[in-house]
Amino acid sequence: MECKCCGESVENDLAKCSVCGFPLLGDLGDKLPQILSDYRNTLLHDVSLAVKLYYYGYDEDGEMGELKSEYVKVADAPALTHDNIFWLDTVFEPSGIKRTVTLDVRVQNDKTSRDSALSADLGKVPEGGRLGICLCKGYRVRFALGNKKQSILTDSISLLIK
Repeated sequence: MECKCCGESVENDLAKCSVCGFPLLGDLGDKLPQILSDYRNTLLHDVSLAVKLYYYGYDEDGEMGELKSEYVKVADAPALTHDNIFWLDTVFEPSGIKRTVTLDVRVQNDKTSRDSALSADLGKVPEGGRLGICLCKGYRVRFALGNKKQSILTDSISLLIK
């Protein structure tokens, strides 16, 4: 059986989804889309995603290095749609010739946050690509690096904060 809300597989003998907690209701007909929308809004209403940005420059000794880093909010979870990449205006420039990158990502709500590091091998992704976000089954997100024609996806992380 598949959860109508998050799309994850659920055992038939459960009363609610073990991933998102949606009650495994019978056939609700035309009321189901509104119930799903309301439940999704309740789950994700205050959840957002942030990515750590690093700022480089010359220090007082004239040495090039990291000057500071900070998490910058890139998306509110309710704005994301399933299986479509939400492209950000942010241009993604990997530093140097490294073709493997790590994104430091923060999932946060009004009460707590959770940090994750997501790695990606850029392979043949063109330089100067953009950063995107894709909502997947189970209220998980993957980050995309590249452009609309060619991109790679990172591993996924959950948007649900318990």
